[in-house]
Amino acid sequence: MVDFFSDRWFGLHEGMMGENMKRISTALSICAVLGAFGFSAACSSGDADPSTTPGGSSGSGGKAGSSGSSASGGSGGSMGGSSGSGGAGGSSATGGAGGAGGSAGSGAKSVCDTKTRTIPPAEAFIDNFETDTRFGGWYSFADTDAANHNKIARAAGGALSTAMAGHVSATGIKAPTAMGFGAGFGFNLVDSMGNCAGITEFDGVSFWAKGTAGADNVLTFQAVHPAMQPTTEMPPGDCLSNCFNHPKKTITLTANWQQYSIKWSELTGPVAVKGVIFGINWITPGPAYDVWIDEVTLFKGTAPTGPVGSGDGGP
Repeated sequence: MVDFFSDRWFGLHEGMMGENMKRISTALSICAVLGAFGFSAACSSGDADPSTTPGGSSGSGGKAGSSGSSASGGSGGSMGGSSGSGGAGGSSATGGAGGAGGSAGSGAKSVCDTKTRTIPPAEAFIDNFETDTRFGGWYSFADTDAANHNKIARAAGGALSTAMAGHVSATGIKAPTAMGFGAGFGFNLVDSMGNCAGITEFDGVSFWAKGTAGADNVLTFQAVHPAMQPTTEMPPGDCLSNCFNHPKKTITLTANWQQYSIKWSELTGPVAVKGVIFGINWITPGPAYDVWIDEVTLFKGTAPTGPVGSGDGGP
C-alpha cells in the first residue's frame, strides 16, 4: 500500500498574531481561507502575514499539532491561465473570467504534469477514524485563542453506529470580514514523494457529518487545487496572483449524522477539478463551530452508504 503520510505539506503558515494567536496546523495559509470567502484579491502574493508559518506533522515549517499528509494531489495541465489574459487568470491556458488565479504563464506546464500519482480504485478509502492509521493526514486551524480551539481528534461515537469519528471545535473565531481567517480542517492528499493526487478514477468525495458551524450551520467544502496554489507555497502550485480561490461547495449541517456526497463537477469557482488535487478542506468564518466527521472516502458512480474501510484500501 502507498505511504499516505509524508512530511511534505502545502500552503502552511504558522506564528503569532498578537499574544493570543495560537499555532495552527493546516494545509491552508491565512490567504487560502480568505480566498475561500472572497478575499483572495488581497492575497495575490500568497502571503497574507509574513510572520506566520505553520508546518505539517514533521514537515517543512515545523511541527504544529494535528497535521500530516496522505496520498496524492495537484492540478491539471495549464489550469489558471496567465494573470493578465482575459482577466485574472482562467480555467485554461487562455486565461478567462476574472477571479481565477494567474498561472506561471499562458500555456505553461503545471507542476503536476510530471509529478502525479493516480490513486487507484482500491485506495478510495480516506478515513473512518476507527484506528489512528491515517489520522496523521488530518489538520485543523482556527483564528482564535489557543484555549478556544479543540484540534481535530478521534472521538467516540461514529456515524452508522461505528465506534469512532473525527471531532473538531472552536469558539471566538475571527472571521474574514473582521480581517481574520476563520477556522477549518482538512486532509492532505500529497504522498511521501510529493506527488500530486491523481483523482481521475473517482467522481468525488463522500463523508458523514453533523454539528454546528457559524450562524447558519453552513460549512464550505473545498478541493485544494494547484491552479489556485501559489508557486511560493509548499508544495508549490501554479498560481501567481489572486490565489487560493479553490473549487468549493457549501453544505448545511444538521444535529444528526447525515451523508454528503460531493462530485468534483458540483464544485464552483474560477477553475474546475479535472484530474488532480492537493487535498480537501472544510472551512467556516465562525464565530464558532463544533463538527463531527466520519466515513470519508473517494467514490466513483454512487457513493457507498454503509461504513467505509474494508475493501476500500483502508484498515
